[in-house]
Amino acid sequence: MVFQTATIGRLRSLFSQGPEPIFLLGAGASVKSGIPLSHDMVEKIARWGYCLDNGLEPKDPRPRRSDWYPWLRRQKWYREDWELVAHYPAAVENTLRPRQTRKDFFLDILKTQVEPSSGYKHLAELMAREHVRTVLTTNFDTILQDVCKANKRPHHIEVIQTTSDYTKLSTSLPYSQLVYLHGSVEHYTDKNTVAEINEELHPDLVSKVLPFLRDHPLIVIGYRGAEPSIMKHLLIDNAAAAEGYRHGIYWCARNYTEDSDSLTPFVHELAGEIQANFQVVPIDGFDEVMEDLWHHVQQHVQDYHQPQVHTVTEESPSLPHDFKKLTDATLDDFDWPPMRVRLLQYCQTTVLQIPPVGVRNDDWFTQLLCNQHLASRTEEGNIFPTVGGYLLFAETPQHQIQTAQVVVRLKGDAKWLRTVFDISEGETEQIIVGNLWAQLEDIYTLFSRVNRGFVLKGGRHSKNVSPYPPDALREIVVNALVHRDYKKDAPILIEIEQTYIRVHNPGGLVQDVVDQMRGTSQEEIKSVFETKIKGGNSIQGYRNPVVADLFYGAAEMEKAGSGLSKVWQASEENNNEVSFGPVDNNTAFEITISRRPEVVDDTTGTAYREDNFDRYASNLLEVSSFPEVVWHAGTDARKIGEVWDKTGADWLPPFMLYAERLFTFDMLSTPANPLYPIIDANDIAKMTVDEFIDVHGEQRFVWLLNTCFFRHLEAQGLWVDKTRKRAYFPKTDENAREVTYQARVRRATRKVVKKRKNYWEHKSFWFRFERFGDFWALVLLPSYVFTTDGEDARLPRDLVNKFSNRHQSRDYNNVVHNDLVFWTQVLSGGKQGTFALNTGQADTIAANEIHQLSRPQIRITANLSATEGLDFKADARGIERSDKLDTTQLEAEFSQAVSQLAEEEDVNSDGTYPFTASRN
Repeated sequence: MVFQTATIGRLRSLFSQGPEPIFLLGAGASVKSGIPLSHDMVEKIARWGYCLDNGLEPKDPRPRRSDWYPWLRRQKWYREDWELVAHYPAAVENTLRPRQTRKDFFLDILKTQVEPSSGYKHLAELMAREHVRTVLTTNFDTILQDVCKANKRPHHIEVIQTTSDYTKLSTSLPYSQLVYLHGSVEHYTDKNTVAEINEELHPDLVSKVLPFLRDHPLIVIGYRGAEPSIMKHLLIDNAAAAEGYRHGIYWCARNYTEDSDSLTPFVHELAGEIQANFQVVPIDGFDEVMEDLWHHVQQHVQDYHQPQVHTVTEESPSLPHDFKKLTDATLDDFDWPPMRVRLLQYCQTTVLQIPPVGVRNDDWFTQLLCNQHLASRTEEGNIFPTVGGYLLFAETPQHQIQTAQVVVRLKGDAKWLRTVFDISEGETEQIIVGNLWAQLEDIYTLFSRVNRGFVLKGGRHSKNVSPYPPDALREIVVNALVHRDYKKDAPILIEIEQTYIRVHNPGGLVQDVVDQMRGTSQEEIKSVFETKIKGGNSIQGYRNPVVADLFYGAAEMEKAGSGLSKVWQASEENNNEVSFGPVDNNTAFEITISRRPEVVDDTTGTAYREDNFDRYASNLLEVSSFPEVVWHAGTDARKIGEVWDKTGADWLPPFMLYAERLFTFDMLSTPANPLYPIIDANDIAKMTVDEFIDVHGEQRFVWLLNTCFFRHLEAQGLWVDKTRKRAYFPKTDENAREVTYQARVRRATRKVVKKRKNYWEHKSFWFRFERFGDFWALVLLPSYVFTTDGEDARLPRDLVNKFSNRHQSRDYNNVVHNDLVFWTQVLSGGKQGTFALNTGQADTIAANEIHQLSRPQIRITANLSATEGLDFKADARGIERSDKLDTTQLEAEFSQAVSQLAEEEDVNSDGTYPFTASRN
């Protein structure tokens, strides 16, 4: 049969006139997003079945094609003369049994780590712009849902997966809808076997979908058209009822030509049934089509001229709370002048077209409010604010939502309260009201009083710092205002003390976020959530998508669930501690951020660095040699954990991920390198160290040096605080720990871990790599660490700050020098001259392959006083000191404070810092 063909231009025209098109997506739409096609799925099913039949874990990496393919050929349902794709239904039916096994398989396969393709992102934008209102799919993946959630556009889509969802389908659409024609893997209703794809679709689903197909053009893309349930029972048999699909069916086919017709018999039958209403559109791919359509809409379709009027006959119980209409309120309650400014800013950020000034009247703004679900129009034509719109733009939203307020409690001594906030002890509670924009500014103004900057002295340069990172504070406030549960009676509670700020927010993690941590117990969910965020994972879930969308449009919040990661990163860079997560059985969410540990002099407004590195001629160990080059290559890995997971290695050379590339001193051009499997073998290069510093900066070169030094420290049995660049010995099984070493004139034994009354004292040292003119050095500074368990349960910094400062407040004397000698001996393993950093070696590399890896070395001098002639300061800190330090009284006070702390809960969590682990 010769089909009538159409160009992509015909698809563009569907967005310029007539009813908006409906999309029908098949597996081809998701393949670039990491979802396998049917023939690839058969191979994965076969491997899964082989593993189960042989008592292996399905994810066991050892079974190869030579193992599972012979197993596949022995199956009774397998036909040598069939293409692999034709085996898909039989493979599901005969291999993935019982039904739970089938569910486990598909959930694993559909949980792709691949970034959603651009086609899905453009489709989501078309839905947000209301040029596409209905998407049908034969797939089971959640890619389109995930993209909409990540970008918060559109605010809400109605997902139709099971028979109980069919009642949500409507031709009068207040929001977009996504219809899973073949059911849901999650609900055990997926249709995959021969019998399932041959059976008719549920009659309620067909009756609900047919009006759409009758009254809208249908664009089919990424779908083969082989299942009777879709082609025969839905489209062909109902062609007459749908009036021959009078608006047209546009069947997109990759690389289609009349001479190479590969369309299925069902497609031919459908074309014969509806004749001229069926057209084939040759395309290059799903992503290319969607990009073309999106650009066309942006440039040529003026969606502000005739905005669609949305009417809501009833509110779906699945809708978020901020969609709810407030029928006792009116748009007159809105503060219109600033609202207009916010809405125009939103349109600019989200690329919504703005009409000329003459068209941009109150009617246009009103319709924009309705389109963005800030207001809602009833069938009678009445317009009411939604909860989201009222929170954002009402002058006093507390008239309708009484608990939409923030309670701020100030705690501290009278002097601090008077100095910082100009209040007395009796005025320590404030209530902040107004709309969310006003609350944001009032809270941030309050924070600015406690976040006055100071001069931090130490090292070669002084610098201005803030007690808290300003961007992190603003993100914390936005997080509270956007994600709180406005159905709850409790207000947001903010506690501001001298050493920390805590925000307690009604409403814990939303179900979408909880689902992403499936299998985590209620007791573990806070720590797991915090670990994921600190590991750089974005976790999306929005309780109030309308509010979140407007805050994003006003550039007040980050996209894609990255806000808390930004808080964590900013806090790390500013030397703050931060903890966050659900509390009270996930009924609330709490964030606590500590103040920087430095004690500021009220008179001078200055403080000294906690890790103040002063350089003497004898606390520098010169780096005598570097590797000659830095290797780098392109990689799909974006997180350190991904590299470990994808390689499956027990050991990897030290490496750094930056700008979508992997950097290492170890040769990348040989397959013997364990990093080789995760890099692009066609994109390998190298540069000299000087070139690397010129291109990427000295700071990243130091980062790469640190990754090597961390490995060396661990090899010496030290615990490493990567964030603060500090190392120390933990206690032994026999509690206290002693180390014997070669001192300057004799063998000596030093106690490096001591048990005090209620805490442990560890000798430690700060370290960092630094360049001095033409040479690099490792700078050491002796220090102390205090823990509650002799290992990693660190005491809070504000408790030990004064005590440890006094311990370290000495002039440079023999005690300091002896400490430096000791740590140098530990680092060098007792060697004289120079020593090489021990970064480990892969046990899996065969002896005859070691030379192929070409392991580079970083060598450091083991001799103190190796940098003669440099002019360095003679003392450790610019504060009052005494060589003879009497700490008896101070230690008694310190021990008493630790005793009180030990009686409280969460000592470990308050005092714990990030320590190295084998796969971090």
